[in-house]
This record gives sequence, structure tokens and C-alpha cells, in this order.
Amino acid sequence: MGFFKQIVNLDLGEIAIENIFINDFMPTANGTFVKVYLIGYKYATDGIDVTNRTISKHLNIPLEDVINAWDFWKKKGIIKIHPKNDDKFDFDVEFFSLRQLYIDNNFSTKTKPVSDEVKYTRNTDVLLEMQDNNEIRKMFRELNEIVRRELQPPEKIKILNLIERYNMDHKVIIQAFYYSVEKKKNKNINYISAIIRNWYDEGIVTYKDLENHFNKNTDRHKFYSKIYKTVGYNKPFATSGDIELIDKWVDTYKLDKDFIIKIITEATKKTSNFNMNYADSIINTAYEKNITTISKLFNDQKQTKKINKKNKNAFHAFQTSKKEYTNDELEKKLGIKE
Repeated sequence: MGFFKQIVNLDLGEIAIENIFINDFMPTANGTFVKVYLIGYKYATDGIDVTNRTISKHLNIPLEDVINAWDFWKKKGIIKIHPKNDDKFDFDVEFFSLRQLYIDNNFSTKTKPVSDEVKYTRNTDVLLEMQDNNEIRKMFRELNEIVRRELQPPEKIKILNLIERYNMDHKVIIQAFYYSVEKKKNKNINYISAIIRNWYDEGIVTYKDLENHFNKNTDRHKFYSKIYKTVGYNKPFATSGDIELIDKWVDTYKLDKDFIIKIITEATKKTSNFNMNYADSIINTAYEKNITTISKLFNDQKQTKKINKKNKNAFHAFQTSKKEYTNDELEKKLGIKE
């Protein structure tokens, strides 16, 4: 797959958007905020003086969304708002050069205030030295397993940049990858970086912060975690397949959560090769037969196995006891021949 631009006969003009915006800022914003930034940037490039109300009408979005977009980009540190009067909807927007911010942040000897969002890159050789750390090596091994391939050097550098920039716990980086790949089905390093930056903005820098965040935001996540702890899975996020099974037990079957935990607890005692599909087969039986007690459920399971074994043995006994008849004997049995 490739990307290329058509050669046109008539040039109607164009604007240049810095790659830093596309790579590092755009993934963290919703579509409306990106549209507001781009149309405002175009007006600034063309030297056209417009109001936020004009932008609202042009994009066919509420005026409040335009204001919220500028507030978002201001917090990201890539624009500056200059008030004009007492009208909260009327102000000028100054667009910063992202390349200049990058240079100021990484190469200038002067101390200048810069955005937390600006890409932070140390000397590559220094960053690579961090891989001598056992924890860093272990982290990259786990990340390789999550994405099911070897991470490329530029990806590793970007991850080390994030750790250095945000002072992020290695375990948080691992869980960001796990969350993105398993929950969002996205292995793109820029997408994962956006997740990490958003977590940082929410005050998440340690593994404990992350646990508290998810425990606070969803009761269902707590239940997923409880099931995983019951079966001994050391993962804070359930896989999409396991989530589908658990949601079926709770939402479709309407089973009591404590009853589900008891079933799984007992099921783990019945086999050394426990998996969620095994638990699902037992829970399906409980639902289909309307069984509400653990003793009845697992006794029923035993009886089913005994019956199946008995029927199997009886079938084999029938198969081995049959007699082969000659044509004469068969005709006599049927009364055709005396």
C-alpha cells in the first residue's frame, strides 16, 4: 500500500501542517477540535480575519464547541489566546511554531516555558544506554509479546522518550500497550503514545494510579479483575474474548456475580488446565438447566459424565456382541427358507 499526490493542472493553494502536529497532537484530540485547529490555521496562513462565530457557521458546529477546541489547544501549549474585549467568544488566536517549540525544548541553552505535549527527545546514544537496565529489558520483552513482534529501534526510542519525559512507571507503559492492543485492537505506536499522554494528564504515572483509575471508573472492570484473580491470571485488563464471555454471563444469562465467582472457583479445582472456555461450558449448563447451587451443578456434571461413559460402554458392548450370519442362516431367520 502506498500514498502519493495527484499532479493537478490548476493550483488553488495549500497550507503546510507540521508533522509534529499530526504525529504527536492530533491523536490526542477529538475530530471537532482538529477541524477547528485546521480551519483556524488556514485563516491564519491566508491572513484572513474571522470570528469564532464564522468558524462555527463554516463547520456547522455549535459556537461552544469552537471555544472548547481553543481551550483544549491552549492547554496543550501550542496556541495562545489574546482577549480583545469582554466578549468571551471574541479573541485572537496565535499559533505557535511546533518546530520552534521542539528546538527550544531540545537544543536551546536558555530556559523557556514549553508545553508538556511537545516531543521530548534526548540524545539517542544516551537513551539506548537505558536498555542496559534490567527493568527496561524486561519491559521490552513484554511489549514484544503484547504486539507479537520485535519492536523497531525508532519505536523503542519513542517509548524511552515517554518514560523519560513523563517519569512513567514501566508497568504503566506495559499496560498502555496491553490496553491498546487487547481492548482497542490498535498496535500503532502513536496511538499508544496518545494513551500514555492522556493518562499522564489524568495524573497516572504509577501502576497504583492506574489501578485506582480503572477501579474508580467501572464496576464491570472490577468484576473482570476479580475473575482474573480467582483463576490466577496476572493481567489488569481482560481480553476481548473473555469480556464477551463474562458479559454474556452477566447481561444475557442474568446470573448473580457471586454465583459466577463460586462456579469458577470450583471449576479451577476440577482441572489443571483451566481456561475461560471450560468455565463457559459449565456456566452454560447452569443457565440451560436453571441450576442455582454449586453442589447440584457439579453433581449434575458428574452424573452427565457417568451416563455418557455408560452409554459409550454399552454401545461398544453391542458392537462387539453382534454375530455374522451366513445367507442360509439369515434366510431361515427371516422365514424365507425351511
